Amino acid sequence: MKLKRLRTEVSHIFSFFGVFLLLLLYPVIGKYVDEKMELSGFIKKDTMPEISRNGVLDGTWQEKMDVYLRNNMPGKNFLVKVNSQVQYSVFGRSSNTNVLVGENKQLYEAPYLNYQMNIKGQVSEEKIIELVDKLEKLEGVLENKNKELYVFITPSKVRYCYDEAPYYYRVCANDNEELAYDRFVDELDKSSIKYFDSIQYIDEIKEEFEYPLFYTTGIHWSNVLGANVTVEFNKWLTNESKYDLGCIYISEVKEVDSPVYPDADLYSTLNLFSKPDETYYQPVISVEEGEDLPTVYIRGGSFMGQSLMILIKKGLFQQDFHFENNFRHKNRYTETQVISTISSYDEIDVISELNASDILILEVNETNIGNMSWGFIDYLLENQDSLKED
Repeated sequence: MKLKRLRTEVSHIFSFFGVFLLLLLYPVIGKYVDEKMELSGFIKKDTMPEISRNGVLDGTWQEKMDVYLRNNMPGKNFLVKVNSQVQYSVFGRSSNTNVLVGENKQLYEAPYLNYQMNIKGQVSEEKIIELVDKLEKLEGVLENKNKELYVFITPSKVRYCYDEAPYYYRVCANDNEELAYDRFVDELDKSSIKYFDSIQYIDEIKEEFEYPLFYTTGIHWSNVLGANVTVEFNKWLTNESKYDLGCIYISEVKEVDSPVYPDADLYSTLNLFSKPDETYYQPVISVEEGEDLPTVYIRGGSFMGQSLMILIKKGLFQQDFHFENNFRHKNRYTETQVISTISSYDEIDVISELNASDILILEVNETNIGNMSWGFIDYLLENQDSLKED
């Protein structure tokens, strides 16, 4: 009995010293672990604060040194991932404050939830009427310059994954107010604006669609859905436009081993050890050439990346300008310029680029209808005298 107790005590002592030794060596071990374990998202790199007499006396140096040590501690990446994995797997929470976890680990972002559930109210009918009025004015200006204008409406994930949204959002939801999307479409129907409504198209095909509309791991529509919408938009645009455009089609859909961006864009920001538990697909796009190769200018948000970008990459246009958020790409994404804010239009030569264009496509996600194109429409109207026919 005494021998057994002695062995137990010795075992506890060795365990204690083992843990103690591990803690002592962790900074050394952690340095090598961090080299093989990168974190996603914004990572702040601090420099060692310079020591000064005044800084030591007033405590500012100690504060800066504390921040430096916390942000540069060897092994931090491993500990961050452990914490993130525990929060996600055990408590169903996100370590990223911009990502919310719903039922069945469905991931969301707050702006889409706030819009779809009327948490913060909708854009007024007066604002919608004003927006469509501006679009009609812009359409007239462009027609006089022999240019075409089209509007491309994209959906919110919450529209199709409503029931899996976080419980506290569903409790606060207000279903009594009409969504901005419905008001916008009603006004567009009264106008001369040519628009393609991807929401209407998705509603028509969603029951028979064989692939995910949206993945639990992302906020954007799946690459396969985006490609299907683009094929339909391409047909519609060819019918509406005076140009004989090329035609894209999906020749194959392949199952892939890992998600293709942005099918897991939110999941990838959570800094987890585990891989997504989903089956991912990637469409193979083919193209039939048309008679014409006009120049296109597209302005909108990130949903263009799985849709309108396909038309550009497949060579349906002679020249292209893809202006997404505050990134302006051109020449099939071989050149990129970043503006300081999303509406700093004077930092690039928008007017010259539009003068060289034949078609302007404005993409708007239903969540952002109240702030469509981030002042781009106003900017063009204010500078309409500088617009010229190509």
